[in-house]
Amino acid sequence: MKTLSIFLLAIISLNAWAQVPTGFKYQAVLRDAAGQAKANSTSLVGIRIVQGNAAGQAVYTENHHATATETGLINLTIGDGNDRSSDLATVDWSAGPYFLEVSIDGQLYGASQLMSVPYALYALKAGATETTALSTDSAWNVYGNTRTTSNNFLGTKDELPLVVRTNNIPYLRLTTRGQLEQLNTGHSVYLGEGAGLNDDQVVNDNVYVGYQSGFTSNSGSQNTAVGWRTLYQTTYGAANTAIGVGSLSSNTVGRYNVGIGVYSLYHSTTASSNIAIGHHALYANTTASVNTAIGTFSLADNLTGVANTTLGFNTLRQNNTGSNNTALGQNALYSNTSNNNNTAVGAEALYRGYGSDNTAIGYKALFNSSGWNNVALGSFCLSDNYGFENAAVGAYAMYKNEGKWNSCLGSMALFKNAGSFNSAIGFKALFNNTGGLDNTALGVEALFENTQGSRNTAVGMKAMQSTSGERNTAVGYAALSWYGEGNYNTAIGYAAFQGNSSLTNATAIGAGAQVFNSNEVRIGNVSVTRIGGQVNWTAASDGRFKTDIHEDVPGLEFIQQLRPVTYRVNHDVIVAKNAAAGVDASAIPKDLTLHTGFIAQEVEAAARKVNFDFSGVSRPERPEEWYSLRYAEFVVPLVKAVQEQQALIDSQRQLIEALTQRIQALEGRSTSNTPAGSLTAAVK
Repeated sequence: MKTLSIFLLAIISLNAWAQVPTGFKYQAVLRDAAGQAKANSTSLVGIRIVQGNAAGQAVYTENHHATATETGLINLTIGDGNDRSSDLATVDWSAGPYFLEVSIDGQLYGASQLMSVPYALYALKAGATETTALSTDSAWNVYGNTRTTSNNFLGTKDELPLVVRTNNIPYLRLTTRGQLEQLNTGHSVYLGEGAGLNDDQVVNDNVYVGYQSGFTSNSGSQNTAVGWRTLYQTTYGAANTAIGVGSLSSNTVGRYNVGIGVYSLYHSTTASSNIAIGHHALYANTTASVNTAIGTFSLADNLTGVANTTLGFNTLRQNNTGSNNTALGQNALYSNTSNNNNTAVGAEALYRGYGSDNTAIGYKALFNSSGWNNVALGSFCLSDNYGFENAAVGAYAMYKNEGKWNSCLGSMALFKNAGSFNSAIGFKALFNNTGGLDNTALGVEALFENTQGSRNTAVGMKAMQSTSGERNTAVGYAALSWYGEGNYNTAIGYAAFQGNSSLTNATAIGAGAQVFNSNEVRIGNVSVTRIGGQVNWTAASDGRFKTDIHEDVPGLEFIQQLRPVTYRVNHDVIVAKNAAAGVDASAIPKDLTLHTGFIAQEVEAAARKVNFDFSGVSRPERPEEWYSLRYAEFVVPLVKAVQEQQALIDSQRQLIEALTQRIQALEGRSTSNTPAGSLTAAVK
């Protein structure tokens, strides 16, 4: 059986049928009975256009002498053949339908109805004894097709690309490798209804994908927009990237912007060099430039603020005009509207920040703050702040703060602070300070309970832990700990000056050294056996500040009442007495030295006996305090005693000399013959 496959491609005017076509193309592939293409063969092709039906009357006929290609393909232009019966232009196309009848070398291959542009793609099959014409249903209809099969397709069967033209200009090409290429668009790509509709296509290198993406773009170049109305109003903007519904939709002439996410940079018009990644990121931004916003609603309300950088959900969400801010973490700098130069790192850091030049690092650091120039490093650090120019490092450091010019390092240091000019280093140092000023605390819980006390210095764990006095200094673990409201006191050493309250101008130096009276200095604990230095202790004794001077110090009368003794210190009694006063002295080593001295109570009794108000006895003001002696004070009554004794000696010498003279006179001896001093010397 002999087979002939024919493809018909008709190209006529796009106007109504009443207009005359100038001709149309016709293609056929000639095959032999075995189905092989009849390469390079020459055939006589007869063409008849009949009216009404396939067996209707011919209104136009012509012949073609056609030579097939190596693939058996013949190409004809109907209306340009030989032996034409008339002019194709005379055919009344409105009186259709019309059918095309084809014969090859005198053999008829049936007739097919001519359709609208393009007319049809069809195949004719004929055997040696039969011819089967295609029905009108098998033609490819531009108005839609039914009963399609896997054999129906648009495309080519050779190694040439498929090119689609409009207005006879190639705009789309499907390569043999499956690449879909847009042509003659100025290196631009458009995909979507209205995408790049107004592009002047003068080598703009744009990519617009999505409904009305780049819709008003004219000479804008190097833009990439993917999504509904992305870069919709761009006219001359260049080098912008917009991905997501409405991204950079209002941009007109802005350049170098990147918007990724639904409505990112939606209202931006002339701004440049912004980066917005996330749903509604930089949504309200209009003209501000050089912002970077990464995260859903990041910088969403920004209008004119510039040089802001955000990373995280809702970061700098309400910022309008603030500039040079940096926010990293969910809700960081959320409420900032117009303040500048803030840095917030951590979820909700500076969340309600209303000041400028603040730095907050940590979860909820400077969470609620209206101050400026503050630095907070740590979770909840300076979380509820109304002060300014503070620096806090540590979780909950300066958590509730109303003061200014404070510095702290350590968790919960200056936790409830309302004072100023304070420095606290250590866990809970100056924890309860509410109004104290100029305090310095170094150590865990140093100045822990201080509320209103000022100008105190505490160095060491729990140093001055419970004091609220002023101008005190404590150095050492628990020095001046559990102390009251005294002022001008000094404690240096482990557990020095413990358990006493409301003293003034007292000093305790040494581990466990205790002082019980105001204006008292205690050096060393009860186990100290030697205190010395290169020179003797010097006491102020300028007569210019002494008044009410009297020579009423008793001498021999007082000294003769004293009882010098040797003794050892009872360590157990001292430990128990310290414990009763709230002082742990158990770690103090025992004193095994044999001491020489007086018993303070006996000295007090001796002075009272002679009616002497002796300053050498330190009497306790409370039962838990100790007696003590100022041994240097004994010098004064001792000097008086020596003076009294010397006066007695001088009086006795005079008496002896007088007696000697009387004896010499009684003996009738001449004083000239007997040396006057001989008897006196003998008496001595």
